[in-house]
Amino acid sequence: MKVHATYLTIVLILIGLLIFQQQCIRPEKPQTIVTHDTIPGDPFPVLVEVGKPDPIYYEEPYIMPALIDTVGVIIDYFSKYYYADTLKDDSSAFIALYETIYGNRILDRKFSFQNRRATVINNYYPPDRTKLLAGTMLAVSPDQSLEIGPTVILITKKGYGYSYAYGINHKTHTFSFVWKISLRKQPP
Repeated sequence: MKVHATYLTIVLILIGLLIFQQQCIRPEKPQTIVTHDTIPGDPFPVLVEVGKPDPIYYEEPYIMPALIDTVGVIIDYFSKYYYADTLKDDSSAFIALYETIYGNRILDRKFSFQNRRATVINNYYPPDRTKLLAGTMLAVSPDQSLEIGPTVILITKKGYGYSYAYGINHKTHTFSFVWKISLRKQPP
């Protein structure tokens, strides 16, 4: 009977310590941790191949306005024209269109784009929670006998751990207390 009273006293003291330690430091409000990762814009424009467009309609002139220089029209028809059209060039983006015209048709078309805005990615980490874990305990005593039994572990928000294990073979009770140790400097 004295052994049971001793165990009961130890258990009550440990439960009292657990409750007292939880009441000493209580956070006012759980804080969500937010980190910001900034990805800079593109360092140079990206050239994209764009297909040739199909004509929507074709219109022929019905009146000849004047005398036509045939050689000049043929030279103009078989000449290649290169166009570079900058559609947007500011702090947010650079957009340009490059076209080659040959035989009054689009021969080649390229599109150049550069994103100049930095992209910010926000990562949200929820606050730590109190966790209760259950499992089994396997131990070997000094006299080489095997001890097995259930274990319950409580991990608090602050990183403190409390465990209780019961050994079925020798009817032993084991209590453990662990604290989180951080070797990094905490920000103020």
